[in-house]
Amino acid sequence: MRIIVKNNDPLRAFKLLNRKLHEDNTFIELKERQHYKSKGEKKREKRKRAVARQQKENAKRLKTLEKIENQIMRGPNDRRKPKRRAS
Repeated sequence: MRIIVKNNDPLRAFKLLNRKLHEDNTFIELKERQHYKSKGEKKREKRKRAVARQQKENAKRLKTLEKIENQIMRGPNDRRKPKRRAS
């Protein structure tokens, strides 16, 4: 991995290095190697991450389906702006 410092800006180079390390999952790997984990623990964690990922994808799908249903219920000629949700 090579990081080139341009315009003598080490802060920007540091940010680029951090971004590349996160993309390579280097920090996660270092954290996992700090302590020994049995094969069963690794499997449980992997399954837990997969379940969380599925739940996130399902929530995203439900949100888009609700949006489509609202559009269908309003009809094609309804020009009202969609109601904003309170954050």
